[in-house]
Amino acid sequence: MTDFNISINRTGLGALQYGAAILCLSAMDASAKLLTSSYPVGEVLIFRSLFGFLPLIFSWRSFIALANIPPAIWLLQLLRGALVIGCMLAFFVAVKHISLVSVTAISLAAPLFMTIFAAVLLRETVGLVSWGAVGAGFLGICLATYDGGLSWSAYSGVALLSALLYALVAILTKHLSRTVPAIVTTGCSNVILLAFCTIAFSDIWLLPSAHDLSILAIMGITGGLSSYLLAAGTAHADVSVIAPIEYTILVWATTFGYIFFNEVPALSTILGILIIAVSGIVNIRKQR
Repeated sequence: MTDFNISINRTGLGALQYGAAILCLSAMDASAKLLTSSYPVGEVLIFRSLFGFLPLIFSWRSFIALANIPPAIWLLQLLRGALVIGCMLAFFVAVKHISLVSVTAISLAAPLFMTIFAAVLLRETVGLVSWGAVGAGFLGICLATYDGGLSWSAYSGVALLSALLYALVAILTKHLSRTVPAIVTTGCSNVILLAFCTIAFSDIWLLPSAHDLSILAIMGITGGLSSYLLAAGTAHADVSVIAPIEYTILVWATTFGYIFFNEVPALSTILGILIIAVSGIVNIRKQR
């Protein structure tokens, strides 16, 4: 009975952490859209990684055991860092050019990609219901980017690439959580992101105003918190339990899009969002 209660508490904690992570992630996305209209994407990413260290300072003791991490794990950390760079760069480029709610809806293709990866890479058995949910989900994505005329563009494809990379990050994060604390995984990816962006984009720089610097700080802090809370939530609870919480980001994206960018989703976008959410939840429940 005690073990059962501990399991329930861990699952509840994981769900709470994951829900908070989604809110922070959406706040970061809205801040990024505000900033990328005036600043180069590379500069925004540099500030994202710099301010992203602030939430990690309070857990510095977790980094003491870094010396005991096997070399193979370091290679996986490097791989995860590279995937995070690609994922964030693609998302920031996409959110600069298309609406926040649309790019967020496209990003929710990640759970669908996870199903495909499970079948192709891991040789897991995927039933007809799951394949049907995957097909419906991609139909929802097409509808979510249709608003009076076919608005699918190269930037929609970039957002889809971000979702694919995010799926790989999530799978690798779950694997690393078995041997490495979430705070360490988050910190390593942040260091890799900062190093890459500093080398690649330091020559493209605009001096931010005090107002914009505060938005950059919000973006970085919420981004760092979301990375840690996503990793921690995944470590504390099964993916099948917390994955449906992912879809709450559509509520936040719609709210932020309306408040800050005067974005009113078209009927086709709302219908597409509903199809994506339902297909994702059906797929998760079936796999569970």
